[in-house]
Amino acid sequence: MFDKVLIANRGAISCRIQRTLRKLGVSSVAIHSEADRESLHALEADIAIPLAGSLAADTYLDAGKIIEAALSSGAGAVHPGYGFLSENADFARACEAAGLVFIGPTPEQLTTCGLKHVCRDIARRQGVPLLEGSGLLGSAEEAVTLANQVGYPVILKSSAGGGGIGMQIARHESEVPALFEQVRRLSTANFGDASVFWKHTSNGPVTSRFRSSAMAPVKSSPWGNGTVRCNGGTKKSLRKRPLRDSADWTGTASPRPPSGSPLRSNTGRRGRWSFFGTSSGGILLP
Repeated sequence: MFDKVLIANRGAISCRIQRTLRKLGVSSVAIHSEADRESLHALEADIAIPLAGSLAADTYLDAGKIIEAALSSGAGAVHPGYGFLSENADFARACEAAGLVFIGPTPEQLTTCGLKHVCRDIARRQGVPLLEGSGLLGSAEEAVTLANQVGYPVILKSSAGGGGIGMQIARHESEVPALFEQVRRLSTANFGDASVFWKHTSNGPVTSRFRSSAMAPVKSSPWGNGTVRCNGGTKKSLRKRPLRDSADWTGTASPRPPSGSPLRSNTGRRGRWSFFGTSSGGILLP
């Protein structure tokens, strides 16, 4: 067990991780941009390290700066929170190469599920019910043609990254071309990936998100039936916490893991379960 963890995130996400670390007797290391130097997460951390720059692309998305900060602070692990680099396989590999534990999915798992369109394809092949959506879009014209077949509104999304960066709602086909280019531009600038797709969304002010838990058959599993349990479409603004932070056990369709059955992570501590997931899905494996 490490005694110091760098949190590669900001704001409420970082503050909540800090509170948990404090309860565990583990020191927290916060990073912050120049614009966030007076933010609560920077003020409450045991150690706060400034990163040169004010933009997210120059700070919270700069893997090199984050790893350098972790090593200089003496941290043994990096907690990515959610959004930013939390689903970036290259960042997870860089942490491991630097001798740091990445508190999250393995690089291999992130490669499989780190891109939303890939994760959706996996779920679709397994028969998991999904919201209507496209595959990767090659052009704004293709986005309009496919969206017209389903109806509006649709939400144009970057397949890479997270944190809501590169996500726009088009309520009419006339809005799609400009928003498509905007999402692609943001995705390229922040994640180095121009992949864009769309999902059908609601007519209200909130967006629909897919959440799932898939339990693989395990002899020691209390569920052990190999079924897929799906929470279906949920309203993002109605959830108090996203998937990665609260785990995927909030819906009536997904039972809570029993006490005494800790999840197994890639920190080296072994338990009865292994969890991996992204903002588009979560899977339990033995």
